[in-house]
Amino acid sequence: MMKKNYSSFWGVSCKTLLLLSLSFPFLAFSRAEPKKEKRKKVVQNAIFDPASYMALTVSGFTDDVIANGVGSLNTSTTNDVDGVNFCYLSQGTQITSGSTPTAYGLPTNGVLSVNNSDLFFNLAPYDSNNSLRIQDNGAAGLSTITFTELESFETLYLAVTSGSGASNVTVTVNFTDASSQVFTSVNIPDWFNSNALPTIISGIGRGSRLDNGLENPTNNPRIYQLDLAIDVANQSKIVSGITVEKSSGGVFNLFAVSGKLVPECPGPSNITATTINAFDADISWTGANVTDTFEVAIVYTSSPIPASGDASTTNSYTFTSLNPDTTYDVYVRTVCSGSGYSFWTGPYTFTTAVACEEPTNLQVSGITTTEAEFTWDAGTATEWEYAVLPTGSSAPNFPNGIVMNPIANISGLVPNMSYDFYVRANCGTNGYSAWTMYTFVTACSVVTSLDEDFEGTTTGSLPNCWSLINGGDANTWAVQSNFPAYPHSGTKFARITYSGTAHNDLLITPPFTVTANVSDRISFWSRNYSTTYIDRFNVLVSTTGNQLSDFTDVLASNVGPTTTYTEYTYDLSAYVGQTIYFAIQAISTDQYYLFVDDLKTSGTPICDAPTNLSASDISEISAVLSWDGGVGTEWEVAVQDYGSGEPLSGNVTTNTTYNATYPEGTVSEFYVRTVCDNNSGYSPWAGPFVFGNYMNLAIFSGLNADVIANGVGPSANSITNNIDGGNFVFLSQDFKVNASDSDLTFGLPINGLISSASIPGLIFNMSPSNAPYDGNNSLRIETAGAGNGGTLTFDTIYPAEKLYLLLTSGGGSSTLSGTIHFDDSSIQTITATLIADWYSQTSLPIAVSGIGRVNTNTDVIENPTGNPRIYQLEIDIDPANQDKTFTFVDLQKDSGTGILNVFAASIKFAPLNLSQDNFSANKAIKVFPNPVNSVLNLELASEASKLQVINLLGQVLIEKEESMHKEMTVDMSHLKSGAYLINVTIDGKIQSVKVIKK
Repeated sequence: MMKKNYSSFWGVSCKTLLLLSLSFPFLAFSRAEPKKEKRKKVVQNAIFDPASYMALTVSGFTDDVIANGVGSLNTSTTNDVDGVNFCYLSQGTQITSGSTPTAYGLPTNGVLSVNNSDLFFNLAPYDSNNSLRIQDNGAAGLSTITFTELESFETLYLAVTSGSGASNVTVTVNFTDASSQVFTSVNIPDWFNSNALPTIISGIGRGSRLDNGLENPTNNPRIYQLDLAIDVANQSKIVSGITVEKSSGGVFNLFAVSGKLVPECPGPSNITATTINAFDADISWTGANVTDTFEVAIVYTSSPIPASGDASTTNSYTFTSLNPDTTYDVYVRTVCSGSGYSFWTGPYTFTTAVACEEPTNLQVSGITTTEAEFTWDAGTATEWEYAVLPTGSSAPNFPNGIVMNPIANISGLVPNMSYDFYVRANCGTNGYSAWTMYTFVTACSVVTSLDEDFEGTTTGSLPNCWSLINGGDANTWAVQSNFPAYPHSGTKFARITYSGTAHNDLLITPPFTVTANVSDRISFWSRNYSTTYIDRFNVLVSTTGNQLSDFTDVLASNVGPTTTYTEYTYDLSAYVGQTIYFAIQAISTDQYYLFVDDLKTSGTPICDAPTNLSASDISEISAVLSWDGGVGTEWEVAVQDYGSGEPLSGNVTTNTTYNATYPEGTVSEFYVRTVCDNNSGYSPWAGPFVFGNYMNLAIFSGLNADVIANGVGPSANSITNNIDGGNFVFLSQDFKVNASDSDLTFGLPINGLISSASIPGLIFNMSPSNAPYDGNNSLRIETAGAGNGGTLTFDTIYPAEKLYLLLTSGGGSSTLSGTIHFDDSSIQTITATLIADWYSQTSLPIAVSGIGRVNTNTDVIENPTGNPRIYQLEIDIDPANQDKTFTFVDLQKDSGTGILNVFAASIKFAPLNLSQDNFSANKAIKVFPNPVNSVLNLELASEASKLQVINLLGQVLIEKEESMHKEMTVDMSHLKSGAYLINVTIDGKIQSVKVIKK
């Protein structure tokens, strides 16, 4: 034996033990061990010892067949695995820097672990030769590799595969004394679908070196483990390398070699237990030689292999001070006669006996929000310890209480909380029994309101404190997310599935107290899956409990929603001051799916909330907010950062307009509510209305068609043309064919303001702005060509960073291009862009959808889910043009079968540069307010000799040359809205600042 080898494999052992100890720290023995499920179990597991295995460093690999990094596969490899251009991949391989890294492939650290063993392989680096690849048969392919580590081995393990069919090889193990051991007719399986050798790793994918195609077939390709057992006569020799010769078959590949080292001396065998008690155990084993001495060690099961143990001069040992009903692992090794040790034998696993029987038949009753009562069968015990911990906690180390009777009353709990109750018997001098555990959940507290969108609930279950009565079969109410198009909001909903058994299934809310003007209304959204198979429901209320017999009040019956989400609202004012449960009862048989989403309570308003929130005169830092106040005379308005949520209070105003300011470049929102008469309270908040950083443009001219039906009467009476060439037009929410028809729940908003669905603050104003839809509201372009386009002109223009067009294409897609004309006579081309058809397309951001349409020939109204659509086209203004203004844009259709319709335009304000700040670069001029409505105030560093107001065409509109003070004003009320330069001459030098006139 090679005594010098012990230090080598001990180094491997220490490293492995260190890694294992990070996951399985050693445990200290104590009486407070967790309860184990089985007793007196003994198991002799396979023998694994990390010290016995070594991964070898190989010299002589011939090819790089593992692609890695970023780039074409043929640049990160030198050859293939199979002779037909397929190679392995490393995890994270990318063909280009923009492609998604592969989630499959060989591990990035190059380590291949073998299941249920300490054996592992180290692959060679992926950016160098990493395979002994042999394609030629016979002497032409004969190849040898050598090892850096010179050791003696019981077994060598090779990580191999064969591409394009199995291969037959002869493997020769070479020793440093020039002798060898030959393994003939060794079959290496094909890298796909073979079980002829153990598989080390599979499902690692492959790629083509020809076209960079990537494949990831299930459980393929594979790398196999080939075991070469070294003869006993050769186990004292040092291995220097191996030689491989292929005789037939596919392409042989060898990737790594590991070995099982020869121990210092033979280890023991046949570990067994002769006696196992609650606190001790007698263990014995068979030694390799009758004169052997040993080390024995015991650890909690699944702990790391021990580093050392207790000495034993015989082949038996008694472990004492053990814990009852606890599982342990025992290891034994030989103390070699010269020096060192054998490898550990083990683990031998056993479980100690119980000290006495644990409590049984544990029951709970009287669960409230804060209390519960437990009982159990006493057995022979007369004293018990108990503990209560949050569910999922480790078993207790110490009890919460001691009782002399088999009953425990628990208090001080938290509502709607899951707990684990533990109890164990006092066994007297023998210690304690194992813990018996029972999990329970405290009752839910009565809440004051509900707001449930099901987003925080695990699919297949119900929200906390909700309950279910299943009066049918397994197909009952549960939260789901597997129909992506069917939530009313978010990604989840409650759904019940059709069944041949009649449904009598109640989806029940937590209990809540009905409070006047706070929670005396309840609403939810519901829809069916099919127009043919209609699931129906009843709406029930209980004032006594959540059992079926409690639901005696029926608010609605036999309700059958359509396939479009409809909001159902119910008055709970009759229950003010009472605690109730609310239930939706599914009652159909063998229909389809019924969906419920967004259930919430609200209060009956003391007075009506404002409507038609809007923002106008929007500039980079200010806006005029407005709303319809109804009969109200006083309001609270709150202006805040976008996304802040519903406010608690706001500023009081007696006007239905409000001048708001906000930081340049930000987006804001506002809420408004009515202050009810006699300060009796408030209406609900209306809002949020999002504004800022963007401004809708008032179109002065260029619209040539009215394609939006509105008002009362036949649709043809309120339009002049169609959207799509097929007699269909959009409609406003106020459209009715007859005055007696029901109000629409869809359509374009009555006030003509459309807020972008994707960009907060981006607003479009449909035309005419003072009476939306009562006139031309579309630049309709049916025919391609510049001569058939149109020009939009605008009333108010600010310098812009982006221009947005609100548009669609009816009857097919079409291509739009155009030109922006700036006030200094320069232009910018609008690149040709495909405008999608108004149905079901996503190539452009959707500004608004699901707004319905009407056939002007028949007045039949349609409202398909998510259609029709109006899109927003974003046009970047060149940086060189962002300090300019523009007043008209030419647009044309270049191609396509559709009819272009452009409805509105908006801009994103250009960033205010230094010349637009309140101070110029040298702080010589301060101007305010900016933007200005009428009078502009100036504060100067020194007295000025001249002042000019100049438009962007260079025309001087106001000029003052008399002696001026450091403080002065300029009346700009008669000037048109737009951008102007203020030139002030101070000490013979002209200082400039830009201002915006509203």
